[in-house]
Amino acid sequence: MTAQRNWASHREPDPPAPGRKRPCFFTRRAFRPLVHRQLSLLITLTAWLLATGSQWDAVQTFAFGRMWIVNARTLPLLDAAERTFSPEGRCLICAAVTAAKQQEENSAAVPEGRAGGKIFLLYQPAPAPVVAAPAFSPWSPSDPLVRSLGRAAPPLPPPRTLA
Repeated sequence: MTAQRNWASHREPDPPAPGRKRPCFFTRRAFRPLVHRQLSLLITLTAWLLATGSQWDAVQTFAFGRMWIVNARTLPLLDAAERTFSPEGRCLICAAVTAAKQQEENSAAVPEGRAGGKIFLLYQPAPAPVVAAPAFSPWSPSDPLVRSLGRAAPPLPPPRTLA
């Protein structure tokens, strides 16, 4: 028989002591890394979208939707969509978005002058490190590897003394 959890008998945690508030669910120690990671991802995504100019695309999408709804009240749907995306049917929001995008492109361009040509970066390569070889004692293959080869073996067993 498998153990099943009885959700009806699950009791709530004890209430906090008088004068103390119950901690928020997301400030518990177990959830801090999760919330920290999600918050950092959200901030990174927002910064990336703002850096690439996506906020103007979102505003333009809102303006197109608003214009299509306004045009669809008086025109058939296909004609409303055609008028929405035509240059004559532009609204004030579309004009503001176009001006903002052009201003962004103009401010991002490199101003003419000294920086207009090729930029030479000064690079001084670091000198190659000089590593001296360690001093070795002379060794030749004819030298005996074990110095005790020419010696006599020690006496076995050692001599005993009587005390």
